[in-house]
Amino acid sequence: MTSPRRRALLVAALVVAGLAAGTPAFADHLDLDATFPQNVAVGDVLEVNVVVRSAESGARISGARVAAYRDASIAGVPGRVELAAAVTDELGAAALRWQHRAGGEHTLLVTYSGPSDTEFESTTITIITIGAEPQVVRSEAGVQIPGLGAWVVIGVLLAVWGLIQFSLLGPMTVAREGVRARSSEPSTGGSGPT
Repeated sequence: MTSPRRRALLVAALVVAGLAAGTPAFADHLDLDATFPQNVAVGDVLEVNVVVRSAESGARISGARVAAYRDASIAGVPGRVELAAAVTDELGAAALRWQHRAGGEHTLLVTYSGPSDTEFESTTITIITIGAEPQVVRSEAGVQIPGLGAWVVIGVLLAVWGLIQFSLLGPMTVAREGVRARSSEPSTGGSGPT
């Protein structure tokens, strides 16, 4: 028979062992170190080198997903656009690469997201674009369909409207002819053969 004190110690030891076994390797606070070029030109391939370390031990963390984001507004809705993502290698390092497409000064967010939604570390970096080119990608208004000019579109629309008119006039003509046929029939007037 065990004493209540031994049982309490055994339960405490099991609880501590269970908590230690359930703690993921990414649970401690992490530090992100990012190195990047200070000045880039529009159209250059930008590379941000990231190293993920444990804040407590300084050990490098492998298998961590890191990503770079930029604030953007799409159709008036503000948010973030992911520019690049990578997983750290056995040395805890990853290289994020993308083509830099807009001029000006940009503040980017470099993040580590852990195995759970609650684990998130980030750092910000500022990229300054040199050169006069404001943007690599430009969109044009309207829909551009190769080989489909304005006259072809107008012709298709006229054909569709012609079919609609024909389909509406057909039943109206039949109804009008039916009314004419009934009005031109001789009236029997109730006098039948005698």
